[in-house]
Amino acid sequence: MTPQILYVCVHNAGRSIAAAVLTEHLGRGRVEVRSAGSAPGSEVNPSVAAVLRERGLDPDRHFPKPLTDIAARDADVIVTMGCGDACPFYPGKRYLDWELDDPAGKSVEEVRPIVEEIDKRVRALLRELLVNPCRRAPDVGSVGGMDDQDILERINKLVDEEHELRTRGAAGLKEDEEARLRHLEEGLDQCWDLLRQRRAKRHTGQDPEEAHARDIDTVEHYRQ
Repeated sequence: MTPQILYVCVHNAGRSIAAAVLTEHLGRGRVEVRSAGSAPGSEVNPSVAAVLRERGLDPDRHFPKPLTDIAARDADVIVTMGCGDACPFYPGKRYLDWELDDPAGKSVEEVRPIVEEIDKRVRALLRELLVNPCRRAPDVGSVGGMDDQDILERINKLVDEEHELRTRGAAGLKEDEEARLRHLEEGLDQCWDLLRQRRAKRHTGQDPEEAHARDIDTVEHYRQ
């Protein structure tokens, strides 16, 4: 089942918008994302939008929205950002409260570190929701000659390098850097496909031990 994340701040114009855009990019369709505000503003913070565009991301289809009961009920995780008591509490939901500076009225230079901190927290949350459950699974085995830990380490390295290139992209990337970025994106897609294959295998009714043994045999044969 696809995890659903809801980001909430007061105006849904800065922090929660940045978190939603970053999550959509980094999650690559593996999570559903919504954002909302307890008192939504009229437009996205222009400095936040500018910093996201510097990273090669598109904030234009996002806009401030009110928090609804439906959005809260559907969410697996609700992340609040500075709304305090103004954010309604929904029993039975997992809450995270991220203490972040408010970007309202700040320049692009002042907003960059705020977005960078949001980026770090989004990555950590996605690793927890998407990667760690695979790492804990006892019947993972290996797929395509790579074991689970290899895939996870490769994903982390690819994501970090992709992030560095996109951050530098504000000043323009050279042709070889653009090619490298495309290669990184393809590599990430391949890694996530391997994880999906593993998850699918665990739900086909196969005996986990037999599947694991076949994977081990495949890997040993591959190394020979």
